[in-house]
Amino acid sequence: MKLIYRTLIIFLVLWIGLLLITFNKHLRREPNTYHSEIWADKAGYYVYLPATFIYHWQGDSIPESIHKQKGDGFKIIGNHVVTKYPMGVAVMMSPVWLVNHYFIADVKDGFSFSYTLVSSVAATFYVLIGLFISYACYKKYTTSIRSLSICILLFISTNLFYYTVLENGMSHAFSFFWFSLLLFVILDIKQRTSITYKDTLSLGIITGFIMLIRPINCVFCLPYFLILVIQNPNIKSTIKELLFTTKSLLIYLLAILIITPQIIYYKSISSIKAPYSGEGFSYLTSPKILSVLFAPENGLFLYTPIVLFIFVLLFIYRKSIPFIIPICVLFSLVVYVYASWSSPELGCAFGYRGMVEFYSLIFLPFAFINVSRKLKFTFIFIAVLCTLYTLKLSLSYDGCFGGSNYWDWSTYSKLLFSNIK
Repeated sequence: MKLIYRTLIIFLVLWIGLLLITFNKHLRREPNTYHSEIWADKAGYYVYLPATFIYHWQGDSIPESIHKQKGDGFKIIGNHVVTKYPMGVAVMMSPVWLVNHYFIADVKDGFSFSYTLVSSVAATFYVLIGLFISYACYKKYTTSIRSLSICILLFISTNLFYYTVLENGMSHAFSFFWFSLLLFVILDIKQRTSITYKDTLSLGIITGFIMLIRPINCVFCLPYFLILVIQNPNIKSTIKELLFTTKSLLIYLLAILIITPQIIYYKSISSIKAPYSGEGFSYLTSPKILSVLFAPENGLFLYTPIVLFIFVLLFIYRKSIPFIIPICVLFSLVVYVYASWSSPELGCAFGYRGMVEFYSLIFLPFAFINVSRKLKFTFIFIAVLCTLYTLKLSLSYDGCFGGSNYWDWSTYSKLLFSNIK
């Protein structure tokens, strides 16, 4: 019991700290601008909440022109509220939203000031739980101190910090929680070498919510399941349990049940406006991989060099890291899929936001690498340098790259040497 109380106290202290940081940023932001947490994509994810609990999906009840004030993240077409964004983020935010709506908000219109802080409270909560889960994953293979160090590094050396504290109305903070939980369940099954009904229940709920938040992410679940077949002497029985038994059926049924409301909603608006119309995988045969990895506009390695450092370590210590194949498959799959998308930079973003939810697995190699004392200081120095660099860029960033093309080094140079905002 003492451990549980201690963990709760630590969690609350850290959560309050994160809230103070994010509120310090958001309380000074102008409403109805791209800095607001209900704007453009963020408004598209969010609108399910006021549409459901206040306006009952009657578009003509919503304040006139509110969609324009919120960056056109959703549309009012006739009497319909239309958004192309999935409802998973809204579902995750709903407990916080309901508390604010019934007990805090003065103007109960779903868009006034207190509602803009809902995503800050929710995102910091879920990311912090995701980090605690990540800690439990790493603790399976290394010491408590190293596990804690990996989690701290994961948070502050990547754009997870940015999407938790600064742009927390996007989907990535919420997806990070579910993918961290997926990793924990998979590693737990791996250690037990058997799959129970409890496991399939967990996997069904997890994959269902992963799809409800960001449907394309169901593709990226597959490398996580690869962990179960790596170095598995009972590989055939494991695959059979995952694919061809009543246990596996539970996974599919739960996942389908969870995403059914989204399917119904998209079907209801398909005659009005097809979700993601005009967008698609335009570069399947010529993916913009170099742009995704190195371009001044949101390039992964350019904004989060710690990821490049991890893959250098993967190559050097490949014989001592057991899950190299799933990590490399996941990384390659994410890069290829998004490099094939019609907007491979993924619009306004800090760094490569398509990788944010997967950092718990990407950072797993740190739990296995053992180096000499001399090299340890070198590694710490590189990690600190990467962290300071990414933190500085994230605190200087203004929401969009703003350059003339993917490879506009002049705009990147101005960002690199600009003041912290």
